[in-house]
Amino acid sequence: MWSIPNMIPLGVPAVDTIWRRLKPFDFNTSHGAFASMTVRDEELKERLRMSCETVIRKLIKEMIWAGRGLEDMGEYFELTLGDD
Repeated sequence: MWSIPNMIPLGVPAVDTIWRRLKPFDFNTSHGAFASMTVRDEELKERLRMSCETVIRKLIKEMIWAGRGLEDMGEYFELTLGDD
């Protein structure tokens, strides 16, 4: 996931926060920065959850590969550990 307009990749805390904030809501539409980026899909919430999970898993693997410690990441594992 990327921060628009800067195209800066978001870290685990930001991606996790996005999911935690949107999780309580039912939705099937997402609006991007431009009209052509609007997405309508009955499974959109599940697609977002899977996307967030994929990004978090990838970022964690990159951190492990780079030798960075995960000590401060404990509170961000909710999504990747089988959140309902």
